[in-house]
Amino acid sequence: MGTLSLRTAAAPGPETGGEPSEALLRRALRERSRIEARYNKGHVVLEPLLMFREHDALFLVAGTALRDGQPPREPKIGIFRLAGLSELAASEQRFVPPAFEDDIWSKPSRELVARVRSPARPLRP
Repeated sequence: MGTLSLRTAAAPGPETGGEPSEALLRRALRERSRIEARYNKGHVVLEPLLMFREHDALFLVAGTALRDGQPPREPKIGIFRLAGLSELAASEQRFVPPAFEDDIWSKPSRELVARVRSPARPLRP
């Protein structure tokens, strides 16, 4: 499946509260769709699970479906700073979110922004 034509804007827009990728990620969380991005000079396909804000920066907790076209050897959930993700695009591919513990992201300094809602599957089969 291809990607939708949703791309981040060159400059922050008022509709996203200053973060051009925030609206795209909220939509991906709501629709349980994968996103594609460039991260650390590589191409990644991520399954977004939640967004949080810490010290005025947005972060994404997501499973990594593909990195440079290859699946990870084992399922991984990571925390990505939105400022480090570029060429962000929504994908038409849907996913079923894995079960995960809130302690992966929760700290007193972090504020939940958005979270995926759906039946969960175990992280390991």
